[in-house]
Amino acid sequence: MDKKDIKLATHKGFESLWAQAMMYSIVLKERYEPDTYICSPLRADSRKGVDMNVSAVRAYMSYAIMEMGLSATAPHAFLPMVLDDEVPEEREVALQFGLVLLKKCERLFVCGGYLSAGMLGEIIHAFKLGKEIRVFNRGVYGVIKEIAEQDGYNLDLLVYDASHHYLSLSASEIIPHEDDE
Repeated sequence: MDKKDIKLATHKGFESLWAQAMMYSIVLKERYEPDTYICSPLRADSRKGVDMNVSAVRAYMSYAIMEMGLSATAPHAFLPMVLDDEVPEEREVALQFGLVLLKKCERLFVCGGYLSAGMLGEIIHAFKLGKEIRVFNRGVYGVIKEIAEQDGYNLDLLVYDASHHYLSLSASEIIPHEDDE
C-alpha cells in the first residue's frame, strides 16, 4: 500500500463515518452536549472546493470523536445541506448558529491549513468566552497568536498541539483527488 492508498483509505474512513461517529457520541450520553467545536474553512473558490471542505470537516469531527474520545460538533458539516453560504442572509444565520453552539462547548479545535474570515470570527468569539483554543497547524497557530497578542487576548487559552497531525491537514491534503482514485 503506497502513500496515495493510505491517504484515500484514511480519508474515506473518517469522512464516511462522520454521521455514525456523531450518533455513537450521542448514544453514549443521555443528552448530547458537544464539548468540542470544530473550526475549519468552508468557503472556497468553487462548489467542488466547498464540497471538499465539508468532507474535511466531517473527517475532523469523526477523528475527534473516534480517535480522541470527544463529543465534537461542526455546524458546517451539515448546515450547507439547508443553507447557502453564498446568500448573505443565510450565511449570517449559519454563523450565528455556530456561535451559539460554540458557547455550549468547552473548547474550540482549529483544524486545517489556513484561516478563513468565518474561522477568525469563531476564534475571536472563543477568546471572548474564555474557551480553550487548540490549534494543530503550526503556521495557523502563529497567525492566531499574533492576532491574539495584538488584540490583547489571553494567550493562556491558546494551545499548539502537534500530537494529532491529521487535524493540521487542509482539505486538499486529506481529500482524494479524482486522478488519485
